Formats: sequence, structure tokens, C-alpha cells
Amino acid sequence: MRLSKVKYVIVFMIVFCFGVLLAWGAKRWWQQPATTPGQVVAFILDPEGHVEGAALDNGDQVRFGPQAGEIVVSRVKIGDRLVATGRAGTRSEYGREVRAETLQIAGQTV
Repeated sequence: MRLSKVKYVIVFMIVFCFGVLLAWGAKRWWQQPATTPGQVVAFILDPEGHVEGAALDNGDQVRFGPQAGEIVVSRVKIGDRLVATGRAGTRSEYGREVRAETLQIAGQTV
């Protein structure tokens, strides 16, 4: 009898973990593609001071990795136009977050 309880716990843990991974994957898969054009009004920094995003004049926040941040900062200044294409997050009082997959800067795609 005791061994069967251990088996049930193990099966429950496997099913639970599978469900969590499935829900996380479904959320990412169902996120809507989004394109947001706008002028850069500020850069978003991580705790180490690396640029990881940009705030646009339309209220959207474009997020990208620190590697892309170095490229963006070298090509974009405050007030420049930026077009980001990626996955839209949820709207908040601070605007919508867009996880950038591609960025168009001065007609060039990054």
C-alpha cells in the first residue's frame, strides 16, 4: 500500500509539471503578433544599466535583449523613429509591451 501512494505522488507531479509547461507554451503561442511604430522617448535599462528596451511616444514599450540594446543605442537617439515587430504583451496603465523580434531603424532591419 505504501508503495502505491509514492507512485500516485510521482504521477501527480509529472502531470502537474506537464500541465504547467503546456499552459506556459500555449500562452506564448497565442500571443498576438504586433507591429508598433513610434518615436523613441526613453530607453529602458536593466538593473546593470544595459539597454533592454525603448519607450515610444504611442505608449508602447518595446523590449529586446541586451545584445540588441547595444546596436539600438548606437543607431537610435531620443526622438528617432523605430518600428518594432514582435509579440504583444498585455496592456497596463503604462502601455503595451511588445517583445521585439525585428526592429526597423532608419529603413534597416535589425
